[in-house]
Amino acid sequence: MAHKIIFNVSPKVFDVTECVRFTPNRSYEDIIQKDFDYTGQSQKAVSITNICSVPFTVSGFTLFSNTENGGNFEARVDSFSIGASQLIEIPVLYFGTCKSDLPEKNYLIALNGVSVNYKLIIETPFVNTPPEITTVEMILDNRESHVFGLQDFLPHYSDADNHNMASIILEGDLSAFRLNGNFMTSPAEVTALQLQNGAFEYLAQDTNDEINIIVTLKAKDELGATSN
Repeated sequence: MAHKIIFNVSPKVFDVTECVRFTPNRSYEDIIQKDFDYTGQSQKAVSITNICSVPFTVSGFTLFSNTENGGNFEARVDSFSIGASQLIEIPVLYFGTCKSDLPEKNYLIALNGVSVNYKLIIETPFVNTPPEITTVEMILDNRESHVFGLQDFLPHYSDADNHNMASIILEGDLSAFRLNGNFMTSPAEVTALQLQNGAFEYLAQDTNDEINIIVTLKAKDELGATSN
């Protein structure tokens, strides 16, 4: 009876670190808002490839983070499953707040030996600071009317963003005032153009008594922000 040499070779056991990786030769670019608190919004996806003939479930992981100026921004992907020899797109989820002063950041993100570039454009949102206006006090003679002009208000107006005054807003008893000759109801808005054209006026009261008229005054800038 002949004797044999018998080899029993176990099949290759594929490991996720050997098989699942970023799809090579890709690059990514996305835009985020500085100081915005992200809570998992998805704006971009990364391409991931399984080069092996078995499926895998991959745990979630962090792509990159930014802690400049006390920020806590992270880009992550959640846990996912990928089939044998499959290419899939996985959403990138943003969390936390980016406080970087740089307009863009470039990150080299890696997954199991394959690295790709991820460019993050950081936009600073425009903030329109409300204007300010101080009290306008006028002293008139008895039975003296007054036609208002821009110069009655501009010395009392200021704006940190250097925006022009678009209008004034009046609240209170406006029975003594007229706009284009018409009665006014509270609140009333008078534009800078109307002031410039002499459309806003105070009509003298038919009395010899001392009169004190006080109305609330606000100003609005050309972008629509209103003073407090």
